[in-house]
Amino acid sequence: MYELEKVNQNIIKSYFECIKKELENKNKVLILLAIKHAVKKMLPNELDKLLEPKIRQVGKTLDIAFERKIEKFNSVEEAQNLFKEQFSEAYNYAFDNPNETFSQMIMMAYDLCKYDTKLTYKRNTSLFNISFILRSYRQHYKADKRWLRERNIKPNERNINVSLNTNKALKDQVKFLESSYELYKDNPYSKDLTKDIELGIIDGYKNDKHMMTRSIYEIANIHHSLKDLLKDESKTIIHAFKNIKHSLDSDKVIDRTDIMNSWLTNIALLYTKINPQGIKKTELSDFIVKVANYTTIYKEETTKKLFSPEKLRKNDYREKAQYKGLRLMEITDKRYKLSHNEQSTKETEEYLTYIIEYLSKYQKSK
Repeated sequence: MYELEKVNQNIIKSYFECIKKELENKNKVLILLAIKHAVKKMLPNELDKLLEPKIRQVGKTLDIAFERKIEKFNSVEEAQNLFKEQFSEAYNYAFDNPNETFSQMIMMAYDLCKYDTKLTYKRNTSLFNISFILRSYRQHYKADKRWLRERNIKPNERNINVSLNTNKALKDQVKFLESSYELYKDNPYSKDLTKDIELGIIDGYKNDKHMMTRSIYEIANIHHSLKDLLKDESKTIIHAFKNIKHSLDSDKVIDRTDIMNSWLTNIALLYTKINPQGIKKTELSDFIVKVANYTTIYKEETTKKLFSPEKLRKNDYREKAQYKGLRLMEITDKRYKLSHNEQSTKETEEYLTYIIEYLSKYQKSK
């Protein structure tokens, strides 16, 4: 994860040790209190109305994690029977039409059941790997369609956001947005709190694009009922972030191939990092090629080069960009590097340390 790449490893180790203990004890309340404590320490003036929805969101994620059960199948046959049961239409079509690209992809997925695990949630059983792949595909398919739609409506000589910006130089990618505030800044009598906040967001983005892109997306997507937003300040802050999120939608210019690479990289990550069950890299490479043939514009030779067994054996992945809340991943040869802001790294270390202190204090008192 990008945010932790430059963080002191001792802090990361202590953080995961503390969190692991409470996850094993399913102590959701204590984890949420620790997060809230850390945020309040970092941002003492943070409005509770902005913080509480995010705390509740973390709580829901923890509830799912506590209720989920992941275990090995008793046999490959059990896994494959579940696949045929849950994807009967696709399996039957593939069985009857074996020469089609779609069919080949489905039958390879069926064969890969031997590397899958059983996921049980609320008494429903599914294949962990297949569930992950489908979720990742939906996320990237949605991002791809959004990218295409915005590219088609974008005027040729005019920038409307960072992701489709015509300026490749990082320092020039917000000029289109800054220029829209020139009249406001030049008028000494104008005073608009929303615009002032928006200008502050732009400055923060210029200082640390990657971290700020994610913050903009998260805050802009805080959902409140009108009765919850009793203070005008809360409304103004959220409104400012919503105004700016469509322009500052990524931390770099995004090419369509960035989205496709990320989708395929997620498959590689699944079988090599997230749920490694000993798959051969030649087998994984062949599967990714079949998936790419059916779900992307890549030619087979391109995918074979990008996700060759040799590259998969290196097992080296990184986050390349943030795009509309989606982390775009890539299998890397280390030529492309994200820049890290020293101040953001220090703040991340400070935030994690506050969580460690809060949890350690409780754990020592037991």
